[in-house]
Amino acid sequence: MTSLPHEKQRKEVKEMNTLVIVLIAAVCLFGAYMLYGRWLANKWGIDPTAKTPAVVHEDGFNGVREKIA
Repeated sequence: MTSLPHEKQRKEVKEMNTLVIVLIAAVCLFGAYMLYGRWLANKWGIDPTAKTPAVVHEDGFNGVREKIA
C-alpha cells in the first residue's frame, strides 16, 4: 500500500514490555516499604520487650472453637 504525498507517515512507537513495568513497580513499592517502615520505627519507636496480644490474652487453646452438631 502506497501513501499519498500529503499523508503523514506514522512514527514507529516502541512499547514497553509488561515485565519491565512490573519490575519497576515492584522496586518502587519495595523502596517505599523500606523507607516508610524505617520512618515509622524512628517516629514511634520499637520495643523489643513488648508483649503481643497472643501472649497477653493466652488462654491455653490453640485453634478456632466450633460448635459440634
